[in-house]
Amino acid sequence: MLKLSPGSRFELRHSDAIISNHLTTPFPVNEVRHVAFLKVHKASSSTVLNIIYRFGFQRGLTFVLARNGNYLGSDTSSIMKRILLPPSSNKTYDMLCNHVIFNKTIFGHYMPSDTVYIATIREPYERYRSAYHYGRTVVPLAYLMRGPNGTDSFEKFIANQEIYEPKNPYYSHTNNRMAIDFGFPVKYFKNSTKMLKYVHDLDLTLDLVMITERFDESMILLRRMLNWSFKDILYIKQNALKNKTKDNIDSTLIDKVKKFSELDYILYDYFYEKFDKRVKQQSSDFNDEVSAFKSIRERVAQFCFNATSSATHLWVADTKWNGAFSITFHDCEMLVMDELTFLDVVVKEQKSRISKYGINREFFDLIPNDRHKRK
Repeated sequence: MLKLSPGSRFELRHSDAIISNHLTTPFPVNEVRHVAFLKVHKASSSTVLNIIYRFGFQRGLTFVLARNGNYLGSDTSSIMKRILLPPSSNKTYDMLCNHVIFNKTIFGHYMPSDTVYIATIREPYERYRSAYHYGRTVVPLAYLMRGPNGTDSFEKFIANQEIYEPKNPYYSHTNNRMAIDFGFPVKYFKNSTKMLKYVHDLDLTLDLVMITERFDESMILLRRMLNWSFKDILYIKQNALKNKTKDNIDSTLIDKVKKFSELDYILYDYFYEKFDKRVKQQSSDFNDEVSAFKSIRERVAQFCFNATSSATHLWVADTKWNGAFSITFHDCEMLVMDELTFLDVVVKEQKSRISKYGINREFFDLIPNDRHKRK
């Protein structure tokens, strides 16, 4: 049975097999292969990342990757060339999907001109709540660990948030983190008018902003825009806390969070409204397509949770929107693979290409060096 535990031996043991067998399927020539995904903290971004990793990896595409770790820049800057793995000879970058502060100009130095730009957002209070508990129990964040303890620690943190927050918002995961990830300068954090203008500018740049609370609809919009298949957008939710903490927060504290997170709410409200309009503009069969996809992904998840050997597979019949396909044991391995394990796999493969073919020095040397710290 496949395990979902991060970095499990099972997943690591099979990574070499996945690498050696990943270029065996013909793919449509009209699918979009140049994608930049803004990985927003605690907004279903690890789930989307798995989708993009699978898509690019199966096609031998080249990712913008750091030599070490899953961040492409620093806490206060966008992509940093000096920490990146260059593309191999005769290759340029196709996909960008690891943690980084958004900056369209800098992204454009690395990505082709026809790149599709996508991102995710989440209802800010729920994202805030998730980030707090994740930073207390899964990946400890120093400022949260120094905060109040006890069963009511979350309430105490909200009540005195200004005391516990880092002075520099770049180091916070609870101070308008979505605004930071989308590249809004912290020097304007008290200026909601500038944030409104910034969001309008983002709207001219981003091709699709997906909504965590409407994830299956987001996947179908993504599929239609990129001409990907149902199999390409399948997912098994990543990084979800198994035992979600129940917080009984009174409305006064929730209102305090909403006021403190004003920038994130400006961002969320704007793109949620746009998302809703976009869904309503889809063809009349959109909801049927969403339902069909949801049914298929639930069948696939059930199959993968119970798959026991490489001899097993699941056959998925064709639909109005998608051709028939099969899900193999190795497909399941990739679907349940956690972010850092999958990152190790793609880094290993791209390093092997460099070792075999060398670096595309002509392309890489033309990219400007780092001169873009945000303030």
